[in-house]
Amino acid sequence: MIPELLTLGKQLYGLLNGISRRVVVVISADLAHTHRKDGPYGYSNASEPFDEACGSWAATLSANALLVTAAKYVDKALSCGYTGLVMLHGILDAGALLSWQPKLHTNHYPSYYGMMVASIVRKSRMDRQLPSNQNVRNQCQGFFRKMWCIFVLILCIALVSLLV
Repeated sequence: MIPELLTLGKQLYGLLNGISRRVVVVISADLAHTHRKDGPYGYSNASEPFDEACGSWAATLSANALLVTAAKYVDKALSCGYTGLVMLHGILDAGALLSWQPKLHTNHYPSYYGMMVASIVRKSRMDRQLPSNQNVRNQCQGFFRKMWCIFVLILCIALVSLLV
């Protein structure tokens, strides 16, 4: 799976690099779904090292952190977002890893699954100042709380619909 996703990422880079306009790639990637034993997937001791490895990759773009360390935990961590991160690594690698500036803003689990927010900007495009880590972390934590409340509300509506 990893070689195919890296190849897909490299092919996407070829397509995106040919566009004359600036391009933003957003990867929505839930991390481990096994942080809590009362969660729907139970607890796994693979959840924390998996999320840490993904965070290390997002902060450094270390292929080893994502493609070796996180890869050995992904099956037990039950992450649905790992494939998107590997594909993104393929995109970045095709554009020369050293030409990108990664920044990990936050990496935590507000419920049973892990989430992180990172930005990766081509160094030649860093003419704008990126927001501070604390500012982004506060915004992200507020966003995660709102999304969790919306999810719970949708779940309650679905349960009420089933009971009626």
